[in-house]
Amino acid sequence: MKAFFILSVIFAGLLCQDAQAQTVRDELGKHLSYSHGAVVSPISKNGDPLAYYDIDPKSPTGVTPKSRHKSLVKAIQKRGKVRCGTNLQTKVYAYKEDNGWYGIDADFCKAFALATLGSADKIEMINIEQPEIVTALNSGRIDVMLSGSSMTARLEMYSGLERAGILYYEPQQLMFYDADGSKDSDFVNKKVCVLQDSSYFNNFDVFNLENNLKSNYLKLPSLRLLREALMLKRCDIATGGATFLNGMKEAVLSEHMTIFGEAIAYMPVYALVKRDNADFVQSVRWIINALQLAEQYGIEAKNIKFFEAHNNPEIRNMMGDDYDMWLRLGLLANWLKDAIPLLGNYGEIYERNLGEDSDYQIPRGAGRLAKDGGAISPVTFM
Repeated sequence: MKAFFILSVIFAGLLCQDAQAQTVRDELGKHLSYSHGAVVSPISKNGDPLAYYDIDPKSPTGVTPKSRHKSLVKAIQKRGKVRCGTNLQTKVYAYKEDNGWYGIDADFCKAFALATLGSADKIEMINIEQPEIVTALNSGRIDVMLSGSSMTARLEMYSGLERAGILYYEPQQLMFYDADGSKDSDFVNKKVCVLQDSSYFNNFDVFNLENNLKSNYLKLPSLRLLREALMLKRCDIATGGATFLNGMKEAVLSEHMTIFGEAIAYMPVYALVKRDNADFVQSVRWIINALQLAEQYGIEAKNIKFFEAHNNPEIRNMMGDDYDMWLRLGLLANWLKDAIPLLGNYGEIYERNLGEDSDYQIPRGAGRLAKDGGAISPVTFM
């Protein structure tokens, strides 16, 4: 009987708490909205565009703030520099010349710097080996990783990293040592150097099985070690992204190395950001998207003035007329007006660094816009 009485009191208390919480929710509902199980405040006390709360009957107000991470965008602006991870083993990704940075990674990093800081010079390119990527991002050593970064399910699930946008699609190719791939014997029963735990390995493994090549693998933890293994002839073939293979060939100038022209796969290369830095993830994604939209609309340095006065509301939003959209991301509203004359649009950045206007002549393939038969579909900026 006593136990029953105690349970009744507890149950009544819980009902009372539920009723109190509902009363609070009803009152808050006059001012707040709900999203994915949390209460969303249109404007928070500290001026952020959105503030999130959890329902908490034990709290006097009925809600408690969700744990919020510090803004990486604000940290970058306070620091005065964007730190981008890259591969400095070859010139193809990024290189320094006459006190300036050049290369595909450097150009994207400059776009991030223009949007966050208003200057393309405020960047730091940091050499990050493949095994260091997760630690470098999670420790805050770099803000974003570029340089041929692919993604696997395991990496996404366990690393705490987030894909913040596709930089380009890269063909996966083969590099032969003392062969050119013109004969079947160049492929069969060969040892292949490949980056371990990567999409490159998975793609080649399928290629190996489908073509009955009977390849043996030498799995290596970094691109630097992969290059060294091929130069020491520890393997007959190296496989990887065309960007890396072309950069490696340029760096070592070896007459023994030949890149086989046919791609065995096309892989998306992502800008990787620490998942907890949600504001920067979103910012990077929309910066890349704006460059892609600029190509879609044909916005270039030579016609930028025409588009600044365009009557298309999406173009005017991108150019900063609706400055609130960029300010919600913590970015400068008119950054694209500076980026296009300096860097070009998405297509121009690719062709100058990797494509038809470069020494590498790497085809865009799936990296073309959808309207041109590719897989890049920019999101409307409205």
